[in-house]
Amino acid sequence: MREFVRIGSPEQVLAFRASWIDRAQAIATGLRLPHRLETASDPFFGRVGQLMAANQLEHALKFELLVPLRSADEPTACMSFNYHKEHFGEIFGLAGAQGEPLHTGCVAFGVDRLALALFANHGLEPNLWSPDVRAALELGVL
Repeated sequence: MREFVRIGSPEQVLAFRASWIDRAQAIATGLRLPHRLETASDPFFGRVGQLMAANQLEHALKFELLVPLRSADEPTACMSFNYHKEHFGEIFGLAGAQGEPLHTGCVAFGVDRLALALFANHGLEPNLWSPDVRAALELGVL
């Protein structure tokens, strides 16, 4: 995973997440990877975990960019975009100028999953991939 974290006001963190969602979709499009964006939840366990997952979905705190690897019906999450609100600000004592808990968010790219997505969608021979995909990946002549 390659992960980027943002700490700041709710507006700053949500803007960070929104800009990365746009960038990630542009990356997937540039790589000619079929994809869709969906709300998601983390795999929390137990009764409390079910409530936490429902809260994530209800408040759109997590999105995933899904790409077909094994099938179009069950695509794989290759990128995620999370908003933790003040959760980590409170736990770790991250405070703003007025003492308010700061908000956090993160975006993560599953580099191995993206590599598999390229092979699953374009074949196992990168030298046979379309020129625009090869150029996006800065692949020279093999």
